[in-house]
Amino acid sequence: MWTLRRRLVGALLLPLLAACGSATSEISPDNVAAPAEVTPNACSVIPHSAVATAVSPPTAAELPPASPSASASSAPLASPPGVYEATSVGSHPNVGQCTYRSALGPTLVVSVYPNSTLAGLADITTGLHPLGPTLVSGTDNNGLLAFQDGDSVVGIALDAGGLNQSALARRLGTAFVAITGAPLTLPELSASAATSTGAAVPTPLPAAGAQVTGVTANQTVQQTNTLKFDPASVSVSVGGVVLWDNSSSVAHNVTFDANPELTSQTMNGGDKFELKFTRAGQYAYHCTFHPGMDGTVTVS
Repeated sequence: MWTLRRRLVGALLLPLLAACGSATSEISPDNVAAPAEVTPNACSVIPHSAVATAVSPPTAAELPPASPSASASSAPLASPPGVYEATSVGSHPNVGQCTYRSALGPTLVVSVYPNSTLAGLADITTGLHPLGPTLVSGTDNNGLLAFQDGDSVVGIALDAGGLNQSALARRLGTAFVAITGAPLTLPELSASAATSTGAAVPTPLPAAGAQVTGVTANQTVQQTNTLKFDPASVSVSVGGVVLWDNSSSVAHNVTFDANPELTSQTMNGGDKFELKFTRAGQYAYHCTFHPGMDGTVTVS
């Protein structure tokens, strides 16, 4: 799934290894200096117990009908280590993100936009829907919350890993309460659900895309020894596939500014990464190992 529309999940969701208590900015394998840590540290925002609940494997009751059986290990797990990154998202140059990735369950991304307001993040929050003082969005698999927390905006993105809508809403609401201490009743994040005020939640945005393998690409981007994406900008139609090919001798990754759910793992020389884009928009991305190594995919 999401960051506050690094979407959240993300962007909401943009895939990425220090523990929460001692998290540091991700360090380049080439020893490039990491950006300064954002305060408050995104890995300190949510209690470990709430992280463990959010990323636990789904129980049978949390799966949609006709889904495969739940994992035999469906009890809440210990909180996985949080992977901290200080990065830029859209026009916001100083954003802290903490990614909790469970081997058996969903992925949670917490983003902190310091010295910001929801109104000032309009370029990031487009497409989210108001639920009281909170902005929400969701698809069948991903959910996103964005809310004011003191002088910062916090985004919580949850890649649900096959959860049904009720379970997704419940886990997001639990994370919100754990951070703020304030009650929040989330409807199922679907077009037909009703909010606590009786108003229908607008139709959620479709997922931005998904990783694929072995599909003929419409565009190919090389990751080079000169620390560039070549070409830096590509365009595809909705349903189009972009292939990133690490033709260099150094490690790279593809990290989406507003869609962390699309982010790649570390790519070594010879590795390839394919995404099929399913929603129109402009998707900015970068390599976290090499500042200034940026690219854009435009989907129409």
